[in-house]
Amino acid sequence: MKLGVAYDPEHESPDAWPVDYRKLKDAGIRYIRIAEFAWAARRPGGSAAGS
Repeated sequence: MKLGVAYDPEHESPDAWPVDYRKLKDAGIRYIRIAEFAWAARRPGGSAAGS
């Protein structure tokens, strides 16, 4: 069975990222979706639609 998870690194300290990624790998997680809540900062103009 393939299993993926959502991971939101913007909610964690950058120092925690390597620990989190190691835990995901150790748990057998091979696929992660990142930046789900950071899309507005990544889109052209850097703001949410309508703001």
